[in-house]
Amino acid sequence: PSNKAFDGLDPGDLNKLALPENFNQLLHLITSHLLPGDRLPNEGETLQMTSLSGKKVALSLKDGSLYIDDLKSLETPIPSSNGWVIKLDEVLNF
Repeated sequence: PSNKAFDGLDPGDLNKLALPENFNQLLHLITSHLLPGDRLPNEGETLQMTSLSGKKVALSLKDGSLYIDDLKSLETPIPSSNGWVIKLDEVLNF
């Protein structure tokens, strides 16, 4: 998620996640946004995937735009050595 995505969270929740005793919740939030694999969907296709936290998500390509569940990617996915970077303006519901 982008900085703007985190700005959309309740400030109290974000501050709570930063506390050492909430490390596991923060880790769950972060790993909910990490999807294993190196394949992106083709146009009109939906891939059911499981994030590293165990969250089930749908990755789809509609009208040339990539979506994770109902969240539209802001940019063209960027290839990396271990997958893709997909920028979102919202935090996935975890």
